[in-house]
Amino acid sequence: MNTTPKPDIQRILDLQKILVTFAGIDRKVAMPPKAEILESDVEHSFSIAMICWFLAPQFPKLNANKLLSLCLAHDFVEVYCGDTFSFDEKAVFDQQEREREAFAVLKKDWHDFPALIESIAEYEERETAEAKFVVTVDRLHPILMDYLTEGRSWHNLDITFEKLMAIKDKELATSEVGEYYNQLKDILVKNPQLFPDA
Repeated sequence: MNTTPKPDIQRILDLQKILVTFAGIDRKVAMPPKAEILESDVEHSFSIAMICWFLAPQFPKLNANKLLSLCLAHDFVEVYCGDTFSFDEKAVFDQQEREREAFAVLKKDWHDFPALIESIAEYEERETAEAKFVVTVDRLHPILMDYLTEGRSWHNLDITFEKLMAIKDKELATSEVGEYYNQLKDILVKNPQLFPDA
């Protein structure tokens, strides 16, 4: 039974306002095809939702609806703490603490959106099969984007193939999407010009 009060139009405006803020959070990954602008958190979340929706039939034990809600919610704390670039050691160092503080604010501000809070918590706990799957698609996605921009972000941020693999092999090689990661890695090996050390 739903015990959450029915939202009024002001609350819907509040939600739209925070969605606009979420759309204004840029990531370090450039948008294909011309790589002239950076991807926003909204574009990223929508992209991984579409990828998970597309892949869900290949993983029938996963709940597709849960995948979609996790994708849409997974980075929402960044409204309060910004995006953390995985190659920025200083930012990664205190990422968990910043995200924990942001989640506390989000829980207070959006107590009347319990499904959002539950999805963020499930994603952060990484215990369900769906959460683990979304985490791996989230880690795979920037590689897809960088490939489609012909390595623009890798060149701009001086990310060599070795540097990329040092992080991504640990995250993805034996993951739920490991097959796709390994296929993509083979493509990258054949295209060394995508990296600054080529």
